[in-house]
Order: sequence, then C-alpha cells, then structure tokens
Amino acid sequence: MNPILQINQLKTSFFTSSGEVAAVRGVSFELQQGEILGIVGESGCGKSVTVKSIMNIIKPPGRVVDGEILFKGENLLTISKRRIREIKGNDIAMIFQDPMTSLNPVLTIGSQLMETMKAHTKLTKAEREQRATDLLRAVQINSPETRLKQYPHEFSGGMRQRVVIAMALANDPEILIADEPTTALDVTIQDQILKLLKDLQRQQSKSVILITHDLGVVAQMCQRVLVMYGGIIVESGTREAIFYAPKHPYTIGLLRAMPKLNSRERLEAIPGSPPALINPPKGCPFASRCQSAMKLCLTRLPDFYADDEGHKARCWLLDPAVKEMKGRKGHE
Repeated sequence: MNPILQINQLKTSFFTSSGEVAAVRGVSFELQQGEILGIVGESGCGKSVTVKSIMNIIKPPGRVVDGEILFKGENLLTISKRRIREIKGNDIAMIFQDPMTSLNPVLTIGSQLMETMKAHTKLTKAEREQRATDLLRAVQINSPETRLKQYPHEFSGGMRQRVVIAMALANDPEILIADEPTTALDVTIQDQILKLLKDLQRQQSKSVILITHDLGVVAQMCQRVLVMYGGIIVESGTREAIFYAPKHPYTIGLLRAMPKLNSRERLEAIPGSPPALINPPKGCPFASRCQSAMKLCLTRLPDFYADDEGHKARCWLLDPAVKEMKGRKGHE
C-alpha cells in the first residue's frame, strides 16, 4: 500500500547569529491512509519543527535545507507556492496547541470558519453558513446557529479547541496534523478532545499525525509511534512494540518516567539534558545521558536495526557484532 505522505531525509535548520541550529537532522517516515501516527519526545527534540516543515510554516531564520516531503508522490518542497496553498487549504490541515493564537479575537466564529471555505471552495454564502453550522455540530458544540455569531472570548478553552478542530476540518482534508492539541486543557477536557479527534478520524477515515510529549496520549490514540530525540528518530514501531518491547534506552527511560495508574512505584527521571543542536553530537545524541553508552556511541551514529515486524531502533546495543562482543566479555 502506497503511503499518503512520505518524508525522506528531512533536514531543517535555524540560522542564528551564534550559528546553525540543526533542529531536524535527516528524519524519514511514512504516513498510511487512515492511520493515527504519534510523534513523541521531550521539548526541543524536533517533533514540532518536523510537522511545521511539512506545513511549510517554518519562519526565518529557519528553513528546510534538504530532503523530500511527498504528498501522494508530489514533492511539497519543489512545487509552486500556489500549489502549496491549494494543498494546505484542502488536503492537509493543522490543529495548533493554543486555540487563542489560532482564532482572531475580533471576528466571529462563523466568519473565521467560512473564511477558509471562501478561499478554497466555490460554495455560496448560504452553503458556507450551512457547512459551518454542520462543522460545529460535528465537534459537539450545542446551538451551533447561535454560536456562529459569537466571538472566541465567549467560549471556554475546550470549546475554542473544538472550534479550531472544526476549522481544520472545514475543507475536508485527507491529513490532519495535531500539534500538542490538548496541552492547555485540564484532564477532563483533554480526554473529551482526544475522544472527539479519534471519533472524527474513524468516521471520516482521515490520516492523523499527533505530536505529543505525553505517552498516555500516545497509548490512547496512536497505532504507530515515532520516538524523536536530538533532531532524529531513535525508534519507531507499533504502539504495542513501543510500550511492551522498547529497544532504545531513551524510549525505555521515557516509559520509566511515565506515571502508572494505581502504582506506588517511584518515577525514574532521565538524568542530564538534551544536546545543544547548534553543535550536534557526532554519535548517538542520547549517549551523554545513557547508562549503557560505549565509546562507539560517542563517535558514530548507528543505523536502524529492525526486526521482522518493522520495529526498529537506532542503537549500537542492537548491532550483532556489538552483541557478540559484549556476550564474550560476559563469559570471561
């Protein structure tokens, strides 16, 4: 099955007065039709920069410096600006984490919903208004006809996030990118928003990329997971593979730091700090924080080592030669 979206060796940097910050350093992955793909990692790992690169919203001093972003085989990095606008308006849409920065406080909810439709469809004004009403109803906002005439400040935080989701759905995109969509919400509202997203994805067979630092959200929502660290993907696999058979020491550390329901076990924080990407490490970016690090880890970045199920991780401990060497030392 051909992926709907394919990212090949994506590199995005920010060119500052202090030097080049290599925020994304050769990221590759695929998004299949109808799946929810999670990208997880600490703040600064490159996950948000990756999806903003896909959406072509990296602002100076940042820019994509290499790679391919293929939407149905069409490279978004080489097509015209007009075609990019068409794809962003109709085929790929983004849900941002802060609805207050996504909504204009001086315009009604209805005018903002209909503005996107006006730019990308040939619907009449009456048809746009009906579509906007239907969208608010779809995201479970009561009295949508009345709500269309109201302003963002008249909505709660959870309701505003529902409006942002409705705006992303306005032109029926094939791909939804949700960047930390529940960060600013309390736990109860967060659960409602996630359930809404999952229901909409299932009903409309959309492909979703979900960016989060919360492994609980990943467990609830995603079918496949990418773990990012230091601007690269360090592990990828199905949700079950990542949670029950993690391979990379960073993934294992994240899981140990995750609170468990009805457990009194003390959480284990990962010691140290992420690397500064203005001078990226030559080897594994996690080596300085890894208790299992070897000299090799500091000097060379490992390739991916995969099992027969496609679960793969970028760690020298998975290299057959390293395993054999460590095995011999263990018997001496």
